[in-house]
Amino acid sequence: MVEFPKKLKAQLLTMKGMIGALILGVVMFMAVALYVNKFELTGELNILAKIALGKALFLIPLGMVVTKLLLKRRMPDSIESLGVVLQTSLLVGCVIIEGAAMFNIVAYLIGKNGLSLLMALLCTIAMLFMFPTKAKVEKMIIKISKR
Repeated sequence: MVEFPKKLKAQLLTMKGMIGALILGVVMFMAVALYVNKFELTGELNILAKIALGKALFLIPLGMVVTKLLLKRRMPDSIESLGVVLQTSLLVGCVIIEGAAMFNIVAYLIGKNGLSLLMALLCTIAMLFMFPTKAKVEKMIIKISKR
């Protein structure tokens, strides 16, 4: 068990709140879109849905890669500065994926295509995988302390 500095605990709580808000925003928009479209799903792919699906297929891996790259390039020397770097990298990655999710929900609102809604759900799941847990931060602390 790794000892967390007080400041890092507070930053971790803030990260969880911010990323949770991003995820909840997507979920709530998805619920509103379903309600507005009266839960209708069609199989027709219009041009907007195709663009949204393509964008999501590109941005989901990009968001995850950008998060990892930012963490590797800016990995701090001390545990005290880990929170800022982790917060920035996670937010950038999640916001990239959230944009793809929102675009797919808009495509669903316009075209009622179930595939767009499914892709928005996939984006939400990708953001959940990026959620900062205590175990993930402990691994980073161990990595920093080994330097």
